Amino acid sequence: MLPDWEPRPTTEYSNQNFYRGPDDDELDGAINSVEEGNILRDNHSLIATDSEDNLKALEKMLRTVTR
Repeated sequence: MLPDWEPRPTTEYSNQNFYRGPDDDELDGAINSVEEGNILRDNHSLIATDSEDNLKALEKMLRTVTR
């Protein structure tokens, strides 16, 4: 997450699944540039699309909720 991000105290968060974005190899674990921040923003938006880059994640989520 970006350094200024803070969790909302009334929201439950879970990190049960990890999905890699198409440009994650460009990240080194720290967000030190606008470009790296843009990769995180794009990943955050990608998960809500039916883009080909997102199909593996969608299929994994479908299997998780239909077991």
